[in-house]
Order: sequence, then C-alpha cells, then structure tokens
Amino acid sequence: MTLSPFTDSEGVIRVGGRADKATVFYESKHPALLPYARWISLLITRQSHSFGHNGVATTAEKVRRNFWIIRGHYLAKSVKHKCVFCKEMQPKAEVQVMADLPELRLAPHTPPFHFTSCDYFGPYKVKIGRNKTTKNYGVIFTWLNTRAVHLELAADCTTMDFLQVLRRFFAMRGYPKCMLSDNGTQLVGAVAELRKMVKGLWILSGIGNGMEIHNHWSSTTPGAPQQNGCAEAFVKGVNIALKKAIGDSTLTPFELYTCLLEVANLVNQRPIGRIPNNPDGVYICPNDILLGRALPQVPQGPFNETKNPCKHVELVQKIVDSFWRHWTRDVFPSLFL
Repeated sequence: MTLSPFTDSEGVIRVGGRADKATVFYESKHPALLPYARWISLLITRQSHSFGHNGVATTAEKVRRNFWIIRGHYLAKSVKHKCVFCKEMQPKAEVQVMADLPELRLAPHTPPFHFTSCDYFGPYKVKIGRNKTTKNYGVIFTWLNTRAVHLELAADCTTMDFLQVLRRFFAMRGYPKCMLSDNGTQLVGAVAELRKMVKGLWILSGIGNGMEIHNHWSSTTPGAPQQNGCAEAFVKGVNIALKKAIGDSTLTPFELYTCLLEVANLVNQRPIGRIPNNPDGVYICPNDILLGRALPQVPQGPFNETKNPCKHVELVQKIVDSFWRHWTRDVFPSLFL
C-alpha cells in the first residue's frame, strides 16, 4: 500500500512514510488512518469545517493534521455541499433569461460577410519616420453567423478615413446586406456621408452593370455595447495575439497591417461549434468557407460525388454545402445556450 500503514503501541492504525525526522507532532507525522464510510470520519470532517466554514481543500487539510481519512477530499466536498450555513452565506443568484438571438446570427446559406458587425480597437504606436511616431487604429469586421473576422488598419478615427477602410473592405469581401456598429462618431459620420451620396437608406449603385445593391446600416442603442458583443468579444483576442506577436516593438503602418492580416487568419482557423475529443478529429472553422480549407487539407471531404469531375464549380459548391451542413449540425445547437 502507498500509505505504509502500521499499528502503534496503543493499537491505532497510522500512516507511515518518510517523515520520522520532521520536527512536528507525532500525530502530524503519522496521522490516524480512518475509513471513508464511517460515522466518526463524518463527525471529524464536520467539526473541522465548522471552524470558519472554509472551502473543500482547506477542510481536507485541517482534517489531515491529525487524521488521514480515505477519500477525505470527497468527504469534505460532501460536507461543504450539505452545510446549511454555507448555503445561506453563498446563495445562488437568479440567472437572467437571455433574449432571443437576432435573425442576423441565425441565417445559414449566406455569402461571406453578408451580415457584418464592425468596431474600432487600439490605438497602436507606429513609426512613420526615423524619430517620429503616431497612432493607428484597427478596425474589425466579423461575419455574424460564422464569426469569421476581417481586420483593417485605420490611420485615425475620422469619418473620411473610415470611409477608406470601408472601401477596402467592400473591394475584398463584397457589399454586405446589413452592417451593425456602435454609435462612435466616425461610424455615425460615415453613415451620414453615405446618405448624402445616395438617396434613401444607403443604396449603393453597382459598377458597370447598373445593378443596385440595397444595404442597411444598423446602430446599437447608446450605452449598450453588449448589442455589438460579436465584435467586442473578438477585440480582446486580437489584442492578445498582437501583444504576443509585436510586444513592445514599434512597427511601420505596413508592418502592422501585415500583422493584422496574419492575426485575422489565425483567428479564422479556430474551431467553431463542437470541438472533437480526438486532436486529429475533423472540425469546422471560418476559413473553411472563406478559403475552402482550414489547413493544407480540406476537412469535410471527399467531394468526388459529382458525375462530371471536370466542373470545378460543382466541387466548390459541394464544399460550401458541406460547411453549412456541419454548421447546422455542430454550431447552430450551441446557440440555444
């Protein structure tokens, strides 16, 4: 046995060990060995817990000063759980019932960044000369239903600069149907400028083919940042990744923009929905729908069911359909909680 029990001169079974030369009491060096399912063990644990009503670990350590109870930690946990005084001092607060998720978060089979939320974060010190520095800001765009991320760099917090950021985002990701943001001055100013450019609520004309793309910009309630929580939650993760990558270094604007793009790619490789227990198991991530792959391999394959393998369009469509099937199976049920 690992406890090396022995019987002392009075017939008490005690725990052995290699602490004979310790300058402590004999009962501390060789505590009495007691079984788990005995009344005396429960009484000793209750008495130790009653002095201070401490936690499970502290109660178990108090008992082990003189007694070694088999599975003493579980007995202390049971005493702590059934203690009436502890229940009165640590009441469980009522859990607030969360509101229903908006339709933007629950819309499958939509193009990338069809429903988008954006927010500013930073600032970051950048080097623009040999001895001159300034502050730049990051702008985060997140696809609301798959939580994919797109990062851009803004020179300042003015409306005109944010409009340039929007133009770069539209050129790379297309025009979203709905944009969600807080009530920052540059964001509200951008909406006002867009409304001046066109009539109606942000109706932008397509280039070359005369198409009209109807877009809606929605702002959160003032003083309620939780309504834009999808973007706010990713700001913390992006800041941590940039801090680990940059540290205390001062980069140029282009170097910082490169880091932002790489951080966005890393964030988009995270698993969403159900995470497999097997480290080599298959999971879905935002890059599956943005790039058609997460890592060098495509995890949802094989996709050779088409009768005409020469048509690459069918292959791409099967990849997209497979992503949304996995999203409906693994991610959508987790949104209920």
